[in-house]
Amino acid sequence: MFVLPHLREKLFHATLEENFVFHIYNRSNNSEVIFPNNANCLYFMSKLDYYLGGFLDLYAYCLLPNHFHLLVQIKSKEEILINLKSKKRHDITLSKKEKDFLSDPHSDNIPLLISSQFRRFFIAYSQMFNKMYGRHGSVFQKPFKRLLVVNPEYMNYLLYYIHTNPQKHDLVDDFREWAWNSYHAYEGYTQPWLNTYEPTSWFENREALLAYHQQGPYGVKPIPESWLEGDSSQSPISDIPVLD
Repeated sequence: MFVLPHLREKLFHATLEENFVFHIYNRSNNSEVIFPNNANCLYFMSKLDYYLGGFLDLYAYCLLPNHFHLLVQIKSKEEILINLKSKKRHDITLSKKEKDFLSDPHSDNIPLLISSQFRRFFIAYSQMFNKMYGRHGSVFQKPFKRLLVVNPEYMNYLLYYIHTNPQKHDLVDDFREWAWNSYHAYEGYTQPWLNTYEPTSWFENREALLAYHQQGPYGVKPIPESWLEGDSSQSPISDIPVLD
């Protein structure tokens, strides 16, 4: 099915509005390895939590050598305001976008604020990476992809897809062997930057969530086209390359 460029742009660079769920992913420039060791992965996750923990809930993630996947939900305006007011009370330096939002907290300002926080996050990781490995220039491709997710079954699928991505790319024989994804948190291993409560509520219980991951050898059944509906025009899209 042919997709007009403006519609594809809308799908992959969706506006990061409050309360919505997004699949966010990006890769390195020139397929360069950007997560070569545990220290780099830990730094990435700690900075993600530092810059964006007060602005979104992280439901799933996976870090692979040259790209990453996140499943997130943007917090409400009220939650974001509470976070910013708390930072201000604790004398934490606010960015210009954060100060602007505090002085004029309208919901239509949230996408700019969230995008600004992602930019600060990517810059922080890039600066560390460049300094550590003696390189220069951009680390990540621009702009990063963000796909709006509205179908509950598709949310379940993305949870599965993100966790099993290392097996898809033949990095491990069993995705459960991969250290840097959120699957282990759903097994019961605490990860402070992650919200496991909400995705678990999408299933009957945690055991049902884990059982959903046991479909194999790699994937669940192909995604029905109806799952890929949800852009502002409500048009069904059949050729979104979700498996990236």
